[in-house]
Amino acid sequence: MKRVAIVCNKDKPNVTQLAGSIIQILKNWNMQPVADEWLSERLGEPNDGMTPEQQVASSEAVIVLGGDGTLLNVARLLARSNLEIPVLGVNLGRFGFLAEVTVPELHEALESLREGDFETSDRNLLLAEVLGENATILSPALNEVVLNRRLQGRLAVITLFIDGQWGTTHRADGLILSTTTGSTAHSMAAGGPILYPAINAWVVTPICPHTLGVRALVIPDSAVVDMRSEQSEVELQITVDGQEQYCLPAGHTLRIRKHPACFKLITSKRRTFYEILREKFNWGDVWQMPSEKC
Repeated sequence: MKRVAIVCNKDKPNVTQLAGSIIQILKNWNMQPVADEWLSERLGEPNDGMTPEQQVASSEAVIVLGGDGTLLNVARLLARSNLEIPVLGVNLGRFGFLAEVTVPELHEALESLREGDFETSDRNLLLAEVLGENATILSPALNEVVLNRRLQGRLAVITLFIDGQWGTTHRADGLILSTTTGSTAHSMAAGGPILYPAINAWVVTPICPHTLGVRALVIPDSAVVDMRSEQSEVELQITVDGQEQYCLPAGHTLRIRKHPACFKLITSKRRTFYEILREKFNWGDVWQMPSEKC
């Protein structure tokens, strides 16, 4: 491991100092840190004027300093170039489901990166496109793609097709198609299940459905999912990972399938997925760990 890109959330306090420390450590180990223009200017480092795409494309790994939102940005950046390089997330945010490594654990994580002694969790991504007269390929998604009404008022009426077969027609505020990674995000907040990251599945979760019997649906991630509006007078919008928005014109179809690339997330050696769930959601905080494991 020689070239490592450093990507920062510019709004986090002290992120420049932390990035400078990482860059110095990497240089001491004869590794080459690759900083973007913003970080290079603040640290007085040489800058080649590379775009973010060129920055990560020229590297063998990426260190992300920020929170889950910053990691989602990097995941889409890599997927747009079909790149599958390991990404280490250092949590400077509030939740840190994807950015597992804390600042006190950072040096240990950097040593593992130097030695190549790390494990990755390969996360599937979604590839969305709009079919119709104004056909458009949208940004990839690591968490979810949401189709919902743009304005408050009337319910959206959205027909769902899975592998060309009619699933149902939902009267709701919208629909969420979530990956396993995104099952702990918007989908969970809307009542969907939490999925273990290694499961090859997606979740279709209705948002505020107008039928009590409607529940989230788990489907294989090999499926091709189509959504279309049945009301031309209700404007629908597509939101990718909660960060990028597009309009779904009347008479058009939103099609979502598995992206050919995957996101290689470096996992923490100090905690499991279940420990992260217990910590983030305060599960079982009044109980002690059993004296004997099953």
